[in-house]
Amino acid sequence: MMHMKRITLNVWALFALVVIYAVISFFAILFTTGGWAALMELFAGGIFYVAFILIMLIISMIAAVQHRTRASFKLSAFIVTILLQIAALLFNVGDCGDAGGSYFFIQRIMGGTACGSAGYSGTNTYMMTAFFVLGLIYVVMLLVSLASIRLEQRPSSEGAAV
Repeated sequence: MMHMKRITLNVWALFALVVIYAVISFFAILFTTGGWAALMELFAGGIFYVAFILIMLIISMIAAVQHRTRASFKLSAFIVTILLQIAALLFNVGDCGDAGGSYFFIQRIMGGTACGSAGYSGTNTYMMTAFFVLGLIYVVMLLVSLASIRLEQRPSSEGAAV
């Protein structure tokens, strides 16, 4: 059986990293969308990442009360989560506002967003389905990564003065 590498940090250091990750992720979502879709993603992304931070805060507080000051997580789960997030961001949907049409962020990178009559239909179900499926897989993997966190007590120093 292959041993999975785990990263071990202080619980509060992990919480700080989660806050930084959530803030960067929130702005990445806003950067990769456009038009009216940005308003929806502003609201939904804000709720999601604030909830994610609050869950980590509760976990960190419980760990502190139980004197479990170390947290470890699987490196592989973290890497898969980041790769899924990148895929979801590349296929994040933006729209052309009042001009009509929608596009993936990857199309915007390549300069292929033609808004108006030449753009994609704002109701293109393939685009929304692709973004929704990738986003859902990312959220599930983020929750799996969160569930893989192990809280541990700091090893006591033998012979140390109290």
